[in-house]
Amino acid sequence: MDIYIVLDEDGDGTYDDGEANISQAANVFQTWSGLSTDGLDEGDYTVYAYQTASLNDGVDLETNANQSTTLTIDDTSSELRKATHYVNNNTSIGATIELAFDDTVNASTIDAADITVGFANGTESDLGGSASAGSADGQIFVNTSSTVYNNVENVSISGIEDSAGNAVVEDTYDVTFGPTTVDTREDGSSYEAFRGENVVLEGNAGDSFDVEGEGVSRTRGTGAGSQVYVLNTENFVGDEYNITNNNNNNTETTLDVSELGLDVEVDEEEFETDEDVTATVTSDTIDRDITAELIDSDGDEYDTVEGTIDAEGELEVDFGTVSDADTYTIEVTDDNSGITAESGDFEVVEARDGDASFANGTTEVTQGDVAEITVELDNTQNGYVVIGNAEDDNYQANISITDGVDDADDADGEVTILFNTYAAGNNTYTVVEAESDDDEAVLENENHTIQTDVDNLLDTGEYEMIAAANQDSASDAFDNEDAVAGLLIQERSAPEMALWRTTGDAQEDLADALGDDDVDAVEAVNAAVEDGAVTETDTIAIDTSSSPSDSDILVHQVTAPGLEGALSVVGGDDATEQLENLLDNQQGQNSAYSADLVFEEQNPGRNAEPDIVNATDLTGTDDFSEVFTVVYDEETSNYYILVDQDALNSAAPDSFEDGDEFSAEFTIQDEQLLRGSGDSFDDGEELEDAYETANATFSVEEAEADFDVNADDEIETTAEENATVSGTTNVAPSTEFSVRLRSTDDTSPRFTLTDDEVTVNADGTFEASFDLSGQAVNDTFEATFRQAAFDGQDAVDGVIVEAVDEPVDDDSTDDDSTDDDSTDDDSTDDDSTDDDSTDDDSTDDDSTDDDSTDDDSTDDDSSGDDSTTEDGTPGFGAIVALVALIAAALLATRRNE
Repeated sequence: MDIYIVLDEDGDGTYDDGEANISQAANVFQTWSGLSTDGLDEGDYTVYAYQTASLNDGVDLETNANQSTTLTIDDTSSELRKATHYVNNNTSIGATIELAFDDTVNASTIDAADITVGFANGTESDLGGSASAGSADGQIFVNTSSTVYNNVENVSISGIEDSAGNAVVEDTYDVTFGPTTVDTREDGSSYEAFRGENVVLEGNAGDSFDVEGEGVSRTRGTGAGSQVYVLNTENFVGDEYNITNNNNNNTETTLDVSELGLDVEVDEEEFETDEDVTATVTSDTIDRDITAELIDSDGDEYDTVEGTIDAEGELEVDFGTVSDADTYTIEVTDDNSGITAESGDFEVVEARDGDASFANGTTEVTQGDVAEITVELDNTQNGYVVIGNAEDDNYQANISITDGVDDADDADGEVTILFNTYAAGNNTYTVVEAESDDDEAVLENENHTIQTDVDNLLDTGEYEMIAAANQDSASDAFDNEDAVAGLLIQERSAPEMALWRTTGDAQEDLADALGDDDVDAVEAVNAAVEDGAVTETDTIAIDTSSSPSDSDILVHQVTAPGLEGALSVVGGDDATEQLENLLDNQQGQNSAYSADLVFEEQNPGRNAEPDIVNATDLTGTDDFSEVFTVVYDEETSNYYILVDQDALNSAAPDSFEDGDEFSAEFTIQDEQLLRGSGDSFDDGEELEDAYETANATFSVEEAEADFDVNADDEIETTAEENATVSGTTNVAPSTEFSVRLRSTDDTSPRFTLTDDEVTVNADGTFEASFDLSGQAVNDTFEATFRQAAFDGQDAVDGVIVEAVDEPVDDDSTDDDSTDDDSTDDDSTDDDSTDDDSTDDDSTDDDSTDDDSTDDDSTDDDSSGDDSTTEDGTPGFGAIVALVALIAAALLATRRNE
């Protein structure tokens, strides 16, 4: 008997003629094949195994068949339902792309080229060879080799079969990227995400999740063939959300949501087509990769740049010039989270024609000095300036200029060119530079023979200058010039010197004061000059007693037109360092220093060598900057060389003493400067004959001060709130010191009083104030100087009187000193009050008696021979006095001119 395999096509349980069947002889183990299913619809069918001699129409298979089974016919191809790129919490899987199909898939049929992953940059990668079946039907994992691709875009499927042998639908599908993964199976775990990014909720296939938090209450699930759900947090307004896995014993996890703080601001509201379009991207988190897109008014991407947020939370993006005038926005995307930010609208307009002009029709400069040539730029940051003409002048400087070289925000519409007339024609020096660090000026033809073949300084006379905007060469500038001006190089004059003095306390403030452009300070200086508050001096007072010492500061005003260029060439951080380098710069055919500053004693005495102090000997040491401070006034070519006498005495011990007379000589020895534009010197002797010297002399006195005393050499003051003690000194006006009164003998109540703000007046006088209202007539005290160059002097006795007499001459003192009416007589007698200060009684016969000391101390106020009447700044503090001093020098220079 045979065994028949019958397919019950109509499902009635009987065999009908024509229904598919196959047969073969019965055996213990048998396999059948070839049962036809052609023309049958999809669905489940019953297949019977029936042993019989023959298969007859109408036989009841359901009753008579030996065995039956179900055959499922599936003609529908599986299709990809979703693709998710994330990091699986199963470390054996790691970074992966989960492919969730709507039906089972035969993973064994997948080849490398069957799964192709596409990225946003246009590249593709065949990853089919890394595919493996997941735990759920229809789930495939594509391993990305531990690499997370935040720019993954799509996946293409081809050549894959489902479990029924049908070809899986071939197509390209979007891939969703989730930078944060929450394992919902880990009860009590907490995770963080930025608001707006995708968060992958991972569980098991078929799990569902409840998401609860401010503004959100929803249930979502993984769906078929998947174990993940992607949660978009863009509309999450709260900071914390609870996630419950309904299929995993209701495990709960927490998602903390924070702001990335991504923002973008365009640097300008309007750009021209020749300007770079720039913007600033900011973020609350650093080291984030960013993509910035320039979007036109049609919403199309015009350009793209990439970058990384720096350690300051910023990124400057630059799209370069944009040639198409339009309205644009900039959209930035945080590459990992997908969070975006967009700028406001801004315009790109057609570039306007730029213009260049000179601030002055003629720029004047002394031969050897540095000319300041200001070029004004309109609607451009770039220009070109040409100084001179090669054909007419045998010299030409081609200079490109940029306003705001590093940042357009630094552009202020002008560039000031510093043109060194000493260096011009010598390419070993810096001939051209911009005055401001924000700008740039470049000598484009520095190596051309027109620059290198000039043997001496540029001739005096006027050189034509042209300026042109947005040009790149001299020829283009000549063809498109916007403005013409002149550079007038004037003849240099010999140096001159004048001497001034000031206080040691104010030395450090002097340079700052002269550099202050504040209008109020300038007005105060001018007022002080007009009031005659400062004068020149030929004497300095030195401190020989106190430590630290506090001698006068001697100021040498050296007027030296044409020296600025040489100082600039030797270099230095300031004028002091430039002078030091100039004094130490050997040059020329006799190898002399470019300049000399020498102090030489004029009265050494018989058979004695004079003391000589050469500033060059101090160069290269710390002593130089301790001794000298230099301030330069470029408007008048005045160099103010401040000499700290105490520091100089330390560097050259015993050189300057009481009674010495010195000359100060500043000598210009620079061969190039002395030659000017003339012929070369025949030899070193002729060069030495051309040296130019400015000099002045001064005398040295020991600092001293005297109190005003009566005929008994006592200080007199009154018992009142504003009692005063006065005197005279030979130190510089504006010097500040202290006067202390201490009670003596049986004075009661006892007192020790100090005036810490005593200031020397212009005429060398001073006055200290004390509150003696609690004392009585005839109380005694002693007075001393403190914190002064003369504070080593002995104390002077004093007495409190009813009223302080005006200084009297010797006759009145001798006649009335013991008379009860002496006070009345002295105060009312014209001879005793007027003659002391104005008449010639101070030189009468009585001046030789024991009371002559009294006359000396009082007559100094009006007719003494000391230098106390030479200088002063009444009513000024140290800094104002210093500024006034320099301003007076400036005024004197201008008057001399």
